[in-house]
Amino acid sequence: MDILEKKIEVNSFLPKLALSYLRQEIGFADLMDFFSHYRHLYSVGIDSNAICNLQCGYCYLDKYVLKKGSQYTPIEAYTNAVDQLLTVGTDLVAIVGKEPFADSRALSLLQHFDKLKNNGMSFRYGLVTNGVLVDRHIDQIPATINYIDISLDGPQEINDAARGSGVYAKATKNARILSDRGFEVWISSVLHHGMQPPGTVSRFVKELVEEFGINRFYFSPVRNFTGNLQPFLLSYSEIAALQDELINVSEKIQGLEIIVLDHPYEAVWRDYFFPYIDRPDVVLDRLCVDGFGVVFEPLNSRVVRKLDVFPHSPWGTARVDAFGNYLADVEARTYETPLSAGNIAVEPDLLAIQAQAMETSLASILDSFLSNMRNAGAAKREQKALQSVSIPMSESFARLNRVSA
Repeated sequence: MDILEKKIEVNSFLPKLALSYLRQEIGFADLMDFFSHYRHLYSVGIDSNAICNLQCGYCYLDKYVLKKGSQYTPIEAYTNAVDQLLTVGTDLVAIVGKEPFADSRALSLLQHFDKLKNNGMSFRYGLVTNGVLVDRHIDQIPATINYIDISLDGPQEINDAARGSGVYAKATKNARILSDRGFEVWISSVLHHGMQPPGTVSRFVKELVEEFGINRFYFSPVRNFTGNLQPFLLSYSEIAALQDELINVSEKIQGLEIIVLDHPYEAVWRDYFFPYIDRPDVVLDRLCVDGFGVVFEPLNSRVVRKLDVFPHSPWGTARVDAFGNYLADVEARTYETPLSAGNIAVEPDLLAIQAQAMETSLASILDSFLSNMRNAGAAKREQKALQSVSIPMSESFARLNRVSA
């Protein structure tokens, strides 16, 4: 069985696993056994740097900065780690930044990935950028890259109010250049309170398709990662209304290819699992798994809702920050001093670090996750959604120890 077949098989079972847990057919120990048995680094995310040319008010990485005297881990440590992962079979490598094009480190990684692909290695790789600096480096972006995500959060007046004057014009211009050169370009957007007026998100999509030739979109509700994003949060009902608007407008826009609506963990458990504990087939019959192992619900011919069911770290996803730290909880980057499971510059064997993370971190991450899901299940539709996905690992360890005692 190749890696994608294994990934599809494992992920397709996650909704049933969640329902079985809620129905008390399995317990915490069974979940631990499942994720331990199917442990594999299916994807890896790399923070090539800790700097950005923008200062967005709702940035989930606002505490993740290059501190005075800090030193980045050498690029060679990352290329060595990726080479290991590809040898054992990893499907996706993503460069996340903070902003990849704010320096040259991401370009070095892209060139290495391009060389591996040209030598016959089978994997996907991509990059997430705010799009403003793309034109400075566009001739250095390899043709073998699988996708480029450009972050834009609404029409020009809304996007630039949060991201800075002129950002929308620059990013859309660069998106057009990338698309014209044959790159697969996605617009990745955060759904936040400023996009709530009816018709705003529809106008945003229509303009990008018709004026800039961009036809792939990924929408994700803002999440209160840093604890101070309350003004940007939407309620569950507001998220549902924005998603309904995108579904309704999708069939009317000529040239639109796909809209992916990210339905984060809390919303998935609240909307799909808690209401159907006694009718599991109602949920399972309407969900699908694509060729990359993504669980989704088709809403029409152009819109799918992507379902995050369980956290993939540390059993399925590695996140390595710009200082070489392996973060067992991928969302730990949102903390000023995240707890690391190891460092690839000190311990080059990334799989050994993953094994250590499984041993020391999986139980606390899973306990924290299930607690948050129970809270979400009891939430009302008008309540602010996605208050917190994870908690600092030190707090999670302490709580798990109290439960165990």
